[in-house]
Amino acid sequence: MNAVLNSNFLHLFSALSKDFEQRVVSTIQHDGHPKIRPAHITLFSLLGREHLRLTELAERAHISQQAMGKLVKELASLHYLQRQSDQDDKRAKIISVTEKGSALITIMNQAIISTTSSYVDTLGQEDATALSKQLENTVDKLGIEYPTPSKTLYSK
Repeated sequence: MNAVLNSNFLHLFSALSKDFEQRVVSTIQHDGHPKIRPAHITLFSLLGREHLRLTELAERAHISQQAMGKLVKELASLHYLQRQSDQDDKRAKIISVTEKGSALITIMNQAIISTTSSYVDTLGQEDATALSKQLENTVDKLGIEYPTPSKTLYSK
């Protein structure tokens, strides 16, 4: 395999990911949430409407508890999340979305659907489906672990 192909893989995957993420974030910011940034979207996709310990949320995101704690603190100060002491372990914090956070999740879901539709419109249904299947197949074959979105993300 030549160096150009190696370089293209990195740049193509990165460009696609950044483009999708930026379109979603731009839509969310335009819809009245200007302080939301890509890292926040990842947190919401992992938390959804569940109540999780900070440690579990950090594990799902594959980041340190300190880094997750910083993100949670930012979103709590913006009134999207709340932190409460765990009744079973007073040292632990339970993280959950507020009403404002739940509204943001709804907007985020709509932005993801809109961005996906835009990609399908541009690529065509057949190519978009093939791309999705190829990405899933590649991730599976390579045994790549990736954060699984919360099962409660898309429910109310």
